[in-house]
Amino acid sequence: MRPISLKLDAFGSYGKETLIDFTKPTQNLFLITGDTGSGKSTVFDAIVYALYGVGKENELEYQSNFSYNNKRPTVTFTFAESSEENAKQYTIIRTPRYYRYKENSKKKILLKNPENSTVTLIENNSDNKWDKKNGANKKIEELVGLDRDQFMQVAMIAQGEFMNVIRESSENKKKIFRKIFNTGIYDKISDALGNRRKSLEKSISTITTECQTEILHIVLDENYDKYPQLNEYLEILKDGNMSIINEFNTLLEDYCSYLKKQCENICNDNEEINNKYEKASADLTEANQLLTVFVEYEKAEKALEQCNEQRTEMAEKESLLNKINNAYVIKPYYNYYTNAQNSKKDLENKIIFQENSLPELKNAFTNAENKLKEIEPFFENAKNEFIEINSSVNSALKIFDQKEKIEKEIEDLKVQYNKAVESKTAKEKEIEGINTLLKENTEIREKYKNANVEKVQIYNEIKECKGIVDKNENIENIQKQIRELQGKCTVKQKEFTDCKQLYNDVNGEYERINNLFLSEQAGVLAKELKDGEPCKVCGSTVHPKPYVIDGNIKIPTQEEVNNAKEKRDLIDKELQEKSMECGNIVKDIANLEDNYNKECNEVCKLLDISSKELITDVLNERKADLNKKYAENKANCKALTGAENSISQLNERLENETKLLNAYDEKVKEYKEKLIKTETALGEMTNNTDFNSRENAEKARNKAEINKNDFESKYSVAEKEKSNAKTKLENAETLLKDYKNNLPNVVEEVAKTEKEYNSVLKDKKFDDNSWLEYIEKYSQSQRDDIATEIEEYKEKLKSAETKRETALKIINEKEKPDIEILSGKVEELRESKKKSDELKNITFNAIEKNSEVLNNIVKKVEDQTEILKEYNKVNVISDLISGSVNKQAKIDLETFVQRYYLQNILRSANKRFESMTASQYQLILKDLNKTGKRTNEGLDLMVYSLVTGKVREIKTLSGGESFMAALSLALGMADQIKNKKGSINLDMMFIDEGFGSLDDRSRAQAVNVLTEMAGSDKLIGIISHVSELKQNIGNQLIVSKDESGSTVKWKID
Repeated sequence: MRPISLKLDAFGSYGKETLIDFTKPTQNLFLITGDTGSGKSTVFDAIVYALYGVGKENELEYQSNFSYNNKRPTVTFTFAESSEENAKQYTIIRTPRYYRYKENSKKKILLKNPENSTVTLIENNSDNKWDKKNGANKKIEELVGLDRDQFMQVAMIAQGEFMNVIRESSENKKKIFRKIFNTGIYDKISDALGNRRKSLEKSISTITTECQTEILHIVLDENYDKYPQLNEYLEILKDGNMSIINEFNTLLEDYCSYLKKQCENICNDNEEINNKYEKASADLTEANQLLTVFVEYEKAEKALEQCNEQRTEMAEKESLLNKINNAYVIKPYYNYYTNAQNSKKDLENKIIFQENSLPELKNAFTNAENKLKEIEPFFENAKNEFIEINSSVNSALKIFDQKEKIEKEIEDLKVQYNKAVESKTAKEKEIEGINTLLKENTEIREKYKNANVEKVQIYNEIKECKGIVDKNENIENIQKQIRELQGKCTVKQKEFTDCKQLYNDVNGEYERINNLFLSEQAGVLAKELKDGEPCKVCGSTVHPKPYVIDGNIKIPTQEEVNNAKEKRDLIDKELQEKSMECGNIVKDIANLEDNYNKECNEVCKLLDISSKELITDVLNERKADLNKKYAENKANCKALTGAENSISQLNERLENETKLLNAYDEKVKEYKEKLIKTETALGEMTNNTDFNSRENAEKARNKAEINKNDFESKYSVAEKEKSNAKTKLENAETLLKDYKNNLPNVVEEVAKTEKEYNSVLKDKKFDDNSWLEYIEKYSQSQRDDIATEIEEYKEKLKSAETKRETALKIINEKEKPDIEILSGKVEELRESKKKSDELKNITFNAIEKNSEVLNNIVKKVEDQTEILKEYNKVNVISDLISGSVNKQAKIDLETFVQRYYLQNILRSANKRFESMTASQYQLILKDLNKTGKRTNEGLDLMVYSLVTGKVREIKTLSGGESFMAALSLALGMADQIKNKKGSINLDMMFIDEGFGSLDDRSRAQAVNVLTEMAGSDKLIGIISHVSELKQNIGNQLIVSKDESGSTVKWKID
């Protein structure tokens, strides 16, 4: 790929459209030169952005500060596939996201959301075209043959990047080369193996802990003949010693067999006791049931005696209840009869009342009819008179409305005419004020026209100062961390001292009670010694001074000795941990102090001071100076922006206000013509009505309407009175007829109900109204209470007889049982059963627990064995790959692979480096036999002198030699990536700065190497502000910057 042209428009510092023609240079090596901040590096940034759409972290930063007219930032890059004459050419047009100002707005207001980025790829002299949707980005990467990161490494040697590479430690180089060589997989392999080793170690530890936990669940029986040996194994395992686990499992299996035999005997005894208990319980239950029958029989006998005593009383109540029931049967017939008599009497009274009312109602109807006929003609006359007058009034009001409307129009036109004249005058004054403001803001814009250029310069200075401030803050943070760690170290050292004292105390106590315990054991053995028999400890048959136990000293038990030992071991573990914590903190403090000194030296160099004590004062002085400059420039920029915005707004406003002034002038003429025309029309109008005013017309109509409404009200009242009188007369005649028709039916109902009443009296054996006494004396609820009492008596009698017969059948000459004796026997057997069950359960539980523990431990031991096999393999491989093999160079797998890549790079790099240094030096990797055993030095670079044959540290190179080494390394890297990509033809390269450290000879030599490298087809651009390069390179792209942004021009010598 070879660049042909690059066009920048409103992009970065390039506010105006700028075209860079890469076909103009007569040599393939050219210089991009200009002041710092002029926009040199932006040329390469634009090419990268055009190709990949990725550049700065915030894409919006590409929007130019030197473009003010809603101009879309655009970069257009044209390139050829190769340097061949007939190679295909392509053009990329790409725009980043940018903010646009609101259109048709008096003020410059930014829209809330930015415009989206776009990309278009065009194959020149062809119809082929791609955009973002149909894969433009993918097609561009295919044409270039490199992704962005690879392109940046091959096509751009950034300022200071490879200078840092040659000086970094191997560990830091490894991180840098990891991205370049894509060797992260080897680091992941090392991490994966380390993690697997840790995981296996954790699994082994977990299984050991689980086994220790399992043995705590073992239930021991001191009667077991091998109890001492089993208990001893348990204590060993509790300490974490798993060496005797197989012997322990064998002994535990034997112990489980012992418990099973014990359990068989216990189960036989338990079954015999259970049978006796169940027999006694059944006898007690049967006795309780028989006793319940005896109780029921006695209750039934007592209930029968009570029923016999109530027999006569219940017979009398039953007779009374019969009479009360008959009386309530008669009551409804009596009520029907009396109701029929009352209905007959009421109907006869209604007939008499209606016959007496008819003459009066007929007279009232005749009077109301005559009154309506008298009022009717007066009402008709008033109604006709109102219709005639209302018509005349409506005609008059229409004429009055037209006249008033014209008068209102004249008043409105006068108001509008006056307002138009006032508005015209005010607008003329406003235009005069706008012209004054335009003149003032034009003067301000001229005064501060260079403010934006100064702003860029100040921004660069602030950015540089901010970097120093950040470093200084880092220094302060390191100081703070050192102070915190020193304080923490003091606390930890105090904790260590206290813990050590506690350990000494606890260890002394353990030694004391352990000696007492051992002495006591010796005393026990001494008691068993007999002359002529060998000692169990030493084997001697003579015992001149056997140990005597002091009876005044309390002898500790084995458990107390074990507890003291466990307590001592825990504190000892804690003591070791605190010792390691103190050691780690001391190491951290030393590392931080190294970083602190390194950072201080860097800041002193940047501030050009000799003492780190001056950093804060010098930095504050520089910040104060920049703040002052920034504040002044900010005010100037604000004034310039305000003036430019005001001028734009005022011009727009002046144009609008002039249009309004012309409109007001037209309105004045229009209103004046309308006013004259309307006044003429009002003068021509005449009054052709019977009324001289609107008020007289309204009064005449109101008077006629009141007269009409008065007669209408009187007519309505008379009409309503006639209707009411007619309705009352008709209702009275209808009711009288209905009453007379209904009277025979009522008389017949009286005779019928009287007959039914007399019949029921006779049936219920009452001669007169004596039944009423029972109704008055006994209510319905009292009657129900008597019936309930009789029913309950009968039920009680029947139930008692039934229960007595049932009890007698069950008892059948049996004797009443003695429950107390039987209960005592059951209770005695229950207690025996409880103890037997508990013993059985304890034994079963012991068997179950111990068998479960045995099975779990056997399985865990099998698992641990398999894990140990894998752990041994992983451990060896992990040490080898991570470079942790004893007495060997600390070279991990990733470093080993990177050495291979780096050796290939050095072969290409040394061709340039030898040429640049006049065949004095080569770059080589440090010999593995001389690398450190504790730190990784596998990627350390050395310098080999072709003159003396000696090897020395690369840090001993001078500044110019270091730059040439870095440049050679970068060119070697580019060669390797290009070779790796095979057919890729990247006929361009940019080198950013670095030449300032070279002397004249070295600079000329470096330029010669680059010229040779460019040859006839590779275009190489050096981005630099070093003036001496202008003497070595004839083709120059000169970048300059002013208040309108960056511009370029070619200088071809």
